[in-house]
Amino acid sequence: MLVPLSWLKEFVDIDIPVGELCDRLTMTGTKVETFKYLGEGIENVVIGKILKIEKHPDADNLLVGSVDTGSEVLSIVTGATNIYEGAFIPVAKIGAKLPGGVKIRKNKLRGVESMGMMCSAEELGIDESLLPEYQRGGILLLPDLSIGEDAVKAMGLDDYVIEFEITPNRPDELSIFGIAREVAVTLGKELKMPDFNLPNEIKADGLPVVVEIEDYDLCKRYVGRVIDNIQIKESPWDIQMKLVKCGIRPINNIVDSTNYVMLELGQPLHAFDLDKVNNGRIIVRRAKEGEKIITIDHKERELNDDMLLITDPEGPIGVAGVMGGLNTEITEETKRVFIESANFHGSNIRRTSRALGLRSEASSRFEKGLATHIAPLAADRCAAIICELGGGVLLSGRIDVYKEIPQKSVIHVKSDRVNGLLGLNLNTETMSAILEKLEFDVDSHDDIMDITVPYFRGDIEGEADIAEEIARFYGYDRIPETILDGKRMVQGRKTREQMLEYMAKNLLSAFSLYEASTFSFADPEDLDRLNINTGDFRRKFVPILNSLGKNQSVMRTTLIPDMIKTMKLNISRGIKRSFMFELAPVYFRTNDELKELPEQVKKLCIGLAGENADFYDIKGCIEYLFEGLNINGVEYVRSHEPYLHPGISIDIQIDGEIIGSAGKLYPVVADNYDISRETYVAELDMNAIFKRADTMKKYSPLPKYPAVERDAAFIVDEGISVGDMTKAIKDTGGKLVEDVSLFDIYRGRQIPDGKKSVAFSIKFRTADRTLTVEEVDKLMDKIIEKIILEFKGALRG
Repeated sequence: MLVPLSWLKEFVDIDIPVGELCDRLTMTGTKVETFKYLGEGIENVVIGKILKIEKHPDADNLLVGSVDTGSEVLSIVTGATNIYEGAFIPVAKIGAKLPGGVKIRKNKLRGVESMGMMCSAEELGIDESLLPEYQRGGILLLPDLSIGEDAVKAMGLDDYVIEFEITPNRPDELSIFGIAREVAVTLGKELKMPDFNLPNEIKADGLPVVVEIEDYDLCKRYVGRVIDNIQIKESPWDIQMKLVKCGIRPINNIVDSTNYVMLELGQPLHAFDLDKVNNGRIIVRRAKEGEKIITIDHKERELNDDMLLITDPEGPIGVAGVMGGLNTEITEETKRVFIESANFHGSNIRRTSRALGLRSEASSRFEKGLATHIAPLAADRCAAIICELGGGVLLSGRIDVYKEIPQKSVIHVKSDRVNGLLGLNLNTETMSAILEKLEFDVDSHDDIMDITVPYFRGDIEGEADIAEEIARFYGYDRIPETILDGKRMVQGRKTREQMLEYMAKNLLSAFSLYEASTFSFADPEDLDRLNINTGDFRRKFVPILNSLGKNQSVMRTTLIPDMIKTMKLNISRGIKRSFMFELAPVYFRTNDELKELPEQVKKLCIGLAGENADFYDIKGCIEYLFEGLNINGVEYVRSHEPYLHPGISIDIQIDGEIIGSAGKLYPVVADNYDISRETYVAELDMNAIFKRADTMKKYSPLPKYPAVERDAAFIVDEGISVGDMTKAIKDTGGKLVEDVSLFDIYRGRQIPDGKKSVAFSIKFRTADRTLTVEEVDKLMDKIIEKIILEFKGALRG
């Protein structure tokens, strides 16, 4: 927020350098970003009056002006076309300096000597975009000022503008008076109040306007004043310059008065042309879905039923707290004005301004939450300023519609608790004195303070906030430095789950996978692309109320879609092998009413795409992970996941519980994502895996006796699962079978159609002796018989 020092001085006597003031304010919690002297670099520029204008004798595009500068009349050549005889302007005399190091010298233009320069706003460091249209691109036209006076002083440029960083919890500081309140306490000075005295009012038999509030949850209070016999004109120069210094463009005396009060008190106001309000009736209500309004920036905006409107019986006349409607805009023909000073719900205004892409000075204040008590004060102050500037006559009576006015809150605080939080030893009297300067009412008894919070401090909720206020003005630099003792130091450690997650990521990285990180927001239509049916538990989405778009409108329930998109993106950028993993939570709705927090499940997604990727790569990666986490008893069975190829996929099972799936993407799903059909994905429940993981390393002695290895190849139906055959071999061989490994699957010549050859290497061993040939042969016979009977297979010769 930009704050002119001269405006602050209207409320507080400031007698220290601006740099010191900024430092002291920062130390008390009102952070200053920077400050700037407006007249910096300007020397020997005075107020002049144009006495005469003549055409240049030798140039059609130049004029020669005779300008009275008080001590002399100067002949100055200019190309500006907006000047006229009698105009007051800033004049840079010979030897003058302007911002940017520009120095004015005597010059001759097409044979005519120019003894200075008429200055534009930008040449004096004033942003032209903040000036009225007629002031742009030409010489700066001034009101009737004292001829010959130093322009810096006469124009109000002998001033500093301080830029503050205001935190969202302090909307009371989004005003000149709010900052002045902080300055007064920081410097120990008296705070001067604004003039809220009203001018003489014209008695009326009843105000010509009625206000109704339909939605009190969005509008807590609506205050209004009526001003008659309006005269639209420019605001005085000092009012315009105050607005310009704060970054607001002057419009006319009515609009400028509303902006002036908004800056001064922090309460946004709006002026309606009352004669354009149908039936003199204002209704504050929610918009109807699809309702439209043309705002004062001449743009048509479509509204939704979450937005609050100011309407008359015919329709919208303003978007509450954001911008007024074009149909009730103040114009040069306006004769009666209705000044609105209302209190709107902050979150609703923020949602509205974001949805409309329209953020204004008013909305930025409303969205932080304003006190209801300031609305009538601002309405009266604005009415007084308009009348003081000769803009109209105030009608007696004030509109003030509300259901209830919030009462000031009372906080009970023990002084020893405050001292404990701050590490100080202050008595109750010292604390009370600080708080009372900040306009808190304090009733102390023993070591307890009953503190009544002022209406403008909605950020104060508990004893920690009170302690912070005391610390700010006692002085952070006065709080003694201490070193933490051993009793208060706690060594941080990772939880078991964090350690296992770290191990899992290291194992996957060691398998040459890169870690991916994607958004938790998802597109619900991704489940359609994965062929997941409507009754699936993964359809239990948690919707996002304020989503950025349909493709990010729910919390994800699976990591598969984003993994596919990430691999596709990498391959499209020339990455030949995209081997990736993501370990992240997914979210499930626990009930339809969304009254409880969603269930979060940690999932691992693995994706392989590109050159030389196959099913055994992804299965080997999963096995490597299980081996690293010491997880035993894993079984692989045929998967029925709709997004996986039915013949090249597995479900991963531990103790009868399916904890994940892996395999090749179903061709239709791959086509839905426009990615290669040779793409492999897996998704595992890491909560279930972490529960069974064992970080304890167990070592066994090297075997004393040799192993016996036998190979066997079986011809079985194409649909037979290798996992089922492996399990049958282990079950039949019992403890004597140390390991079973698949080393070949063959389809081709000598193998009938619909069949496949599956070859296993079986290792036999016992810890107490060397197995005999007879024992191994007997076991092999049983294994062969088991495979033939259970899987209707045949031993391949």
